[in-house]
Amino acid sequence: MASVPEAQGQPTYQYTNISEARTWGGEAEGELTLQRNWLVRSSIAGTVGDITSAEAIQKLYGATGVDKAPLPGVPPLKGSTSLRWSEPSSRAWIEAGARWSWRTNRLPLPTPGVGQLTSFKKEWMAGDLTLGIHTPMGQRLVGGVRNIADCNYRLALGSLDEPGRSFFASLSTDF
Repeated sequence: MASVPEAQGQPTYQYTNISEARTWGGEAEGELTLQRNWLVRSSIAGTVGDITSAEAIQKLYGATGVDKAPLPGVPPLKGSTSLRWSEPSSRAWIEAGARWSWRTNRLPLPTPGVGQLTSFKKEWMAGDLTLGIHTPMGQRLVGGVRNIADCNYRLALGSLDEPGRSFFASLSTDF
């Protein structure tokens, strides 16, 4: 294992340019109107990345003879789906939705001197509910609740848990 340089007894780290990498992935989104008052929206996105430079892998992780390693900082598969009901005559709508992320098992190689992430980041799903109305004077009043079930989750590249159930409201206008 390569040693970590030190300055005044503390480990130091230097950014390393990854000279060769390969990423591939895709995203899709769609919208479907059902009857007159119902709208379904859905999106999904995912990317996979690999470092393909043995020199960069050796510099980053001290590993020799390795020609491919997971590219760090690439989020896992994620998506959202929602169902909106709107009433054209009253200009009001209500929307139930779900956001989710699949677990990631593409962990980077161990970095010398750095505590390692040794387990998969967990999958999660959170539900939201939003209500809105367009007022006769042109304003939009929107309110709702995010993470209705108060689920504990962390975004894939995040280091902190996301907040639990939260409420929001907004009033906007065009001029």
